[in-house]
Amino acid sequence: EKMAYSIADGVSASGAEVQVINYDVHDVGYILTKLFESRSVAIGFPSFKTGIPLTLSKLFYYIKLTGLNKKSLLLFTCYSNTKSPIDAFLKIALNNDFELFEKPLEVQYAPNEEELKLCFELGNRLGEKTKNNKGQ
Repeated sequence: EKMAYSIADGVSASGAEVQVINYDVHDVGYILTKLFESRSVAIGFPSFKTGIPLTLSKLFYYIKLTGLNKKSLLLFTCYSNTKSPIDAFLKIALNNDFELFEKPLEVQYAPNEEELKLCFELGNRLGEKTKNNKGQ
């Protein structure tokens, strides 16, 4: 959650509009509506025993059905296992024709101040790209 808000702060600092949405709190319909309105998306996910949380698998299923792909996608994770879940998530994201925005940010355990600063900077670059690609 700290990483998500640091990324959002970076996007906001660039002058781009940003909204943080918790996929465990909001229904898929709400998230798809917000995704439709967006040019760029940042998705973070915690470590999960089988790779990808069911909620995110379901969300990406609906994204594929509705064609709400072809957007810039920033991935980030904070994991506690010995293996990052990024690889499993990359397969799903790239199969949905998202344009990966930079290398995914992976943090093991809780992010420190330096890692939160990296989140802010990454968000700022995503915000700049979003502002400069208004037609997409």
